[in-house]
Amino acid sequence: MVQAAPQTATRAFSGIDADAVAILQRLQAGGFQGYLVGGCVRDELLGHPPKDFDIATNARADQVQELFPECRLLPGRGSVLVHVHRGGKVFDVATLRPLRTPAGTPLLAPDADLVAVARTVEVGTVAQDAESRDFSVNALYYDVAAGQVLDFVGGLADARERVLRSLGEPTLRFRDDPSLVYRAVRIAARRALTIEPRTLEALREGVAALPTCPFPLRAHELLESLDGGAAAPCLRRFRELGVLEATMPPLMMLLERLGPPAWNGLLAFAEAMDRLHGRGRKLGPAARLACVLLPLVRQAPRPPGTPGETASAAGAMLPMLAGLDQGAALPLLKHGVALLEAQQALLAGPGALAAGTVRSSPLFAEALAVLEVTIEATNGPRELLEGWSTRSAAEGRVA
Repeated sequence: MVQAAPQTATRAFSGIDADAVAILQRLQAGGFQGYLVGGCVRDELLGHPPKDFDIATNARADQVQELFPECRLLPGRGSVLVHVHRGGKVFDVATLRPLRTPAGTPLLAPDADLVAVARTVEVGTVAQDAESRDFSVNALYYDVAAGQVLDFVGGLADARERVLRSLGEPTLRFRDDPSLVYRAVRIAARRALTIEPRTLEALREGVAALPTCPFPLRAHELLESLDGGAAAPCLRRFRELGVLEATMPPLMMLLERLGPPAWNGLLAFAEAMDRLHGRGRKLGPAARLACVLLPLVRQAPRPPGTPGETASAAGAMLPMLAGLDQGAALPLLKHGVALLEAQQALLAGPGALAAGTVRSSPLFAEALAVLEVTIEATNGPRELLEGWSTRSAAEGRVA
């Protein structure tokens, strides 16, 4: 329920990006409102360093463009998105919405006249925009000039109690956009939040609707959840809720067939990814996919006489996924399997015959990152990784 007047909290935020502040100041100098919104406000309140600084304003996209000639207009779902480029960074600047945009709303056509569309967009109030967002802790607005947090939906209390609560009618929200399942689990895991009971019940219903989401979206959301240092808690909750079966059914069937050793191996790899993230090592989506597949490949039976850890089982992954509506995800799947297959050459060591081929591959750095996760997860020989790193440094390669 939207409050008639916002609750406020006076807070001095220390981690605000100076370029984000400069954008807000230019908006206000132009006669418009401007607020930080979403994850950056949530994370400041929860004691985490904010990263992405999204901005909400009552300026339309065409008006933002007049103030920021360096910005880029992009087609959104019935509206126009704005990316403002400043200081080598990109900031999302969005017009306040009067109503929630349904997930099924199509994107504007690529050849649409975005300036003309922007001029017709209805501008909402801060209270209306807050109600249109997904979770209460993501619907908090920070007025930098006043040093105040504005809260129309009870997000301040939820942040204090470390609760994740869906806005609106939770069942309808998850039915409209089942991909909220991944986002809810991801936010709760990364920020140690408890999912509010009604939201959790609606989330369970959203899992049943996940197969209606395009596979590329499901794959993207799953792999995004394995980033950020909370891969292991996300996987545990995904398994509990049945998200893995709804995301990649063939992989989950294989996981169940291989039994506890495969699941324990997958968790060990996830925990290793989390430890590497804590040390500042970031894996790309394809490398994260390879780290999901590799524990299954290690447990999968291999034909008699087939050498190597990954063997032909890695190449068998793509046919196994052939029944999925892969679409735009197919390059990602092929990339992940290629990283998987490179592990056999890496495990042979930098002095092996195949070393030259893997070192010359454009995937070498990512393949080496997967090897690092493998060694971390299995307590493998770090000398092998050090040998590859030394050899790469001597040849001027970045490992």
